[in-house]
Amino acid sequence: ALSPGDAATLAFNAEVALLQGDLATARRLYERAAAVDPDGVRTQVAYAQLLGFSASDSDSDSDSEGGAERGLAVLARAAELDPLNMRVHMTRSTLLSQLGRDADAQAAALRAHEIDRTAPAPHGVLKDLAALRGDAAQAVAWEMMAFRADPRDHEIASQIALSLAALGEFDAAQAWLAEAERLAPGHIFPARMAIDIAYPCGDRE
Repeated sequence: ALSPGDAATLAFNAEVALLQGDLATARRLYERAAAVDPDGVRTQVAYAQLLGFSASDSDSDSDSEGGAERGLAVLARAAELDPLNMRVHMTRSTLLSQLGRDADAQAAALRAHEIDRTAPAPHGVLKDLAALRGDAAQAVAWEMMAFRADPRDHEIASQIALSLAALGEFDAAQAWLAEAERLAPGHIFPARMAIDIAYPCGDRE
């Protein structure tokens, strides 16, 4: 009410709309916020992420590509303003991957990893890109590096367990699953992975 055109207020309201599942309102508010403050890197990144999310949720290939392309255009300014912002490069990687530009997506994710080697998020993107290439061993290696970066994350440990099970390494998978359950006793995520691992083992009970 005091400042209806303030970029930070617009971006906050966009975030609330996104949490409520109102993508159209969130997109409109982020677009206004980005126009009001073209130098606001956080807003530009959030807007680009929403464009990519909307694109990935679209049934139309043309809409999907258009949203990702628009997201990359939004990020171009952010990358100029803050070239050492890891989130900029992570978001670029996601959008490039949506466009099938896997080599460029890999380069962007590696740049994010170089900027902050202690952050687990780039490892996850690099894992997904390795899996897309069919390089299962490299995918597991990136997951394990992610866990080294954040050894308290039960979701990473659970994902490692599932990846090892997919490779037929069921004993190792069970060991990582036990680690996940130790980190988060009774949590639903390791429990769900336990089902996904038990099924291919033939343990239907």
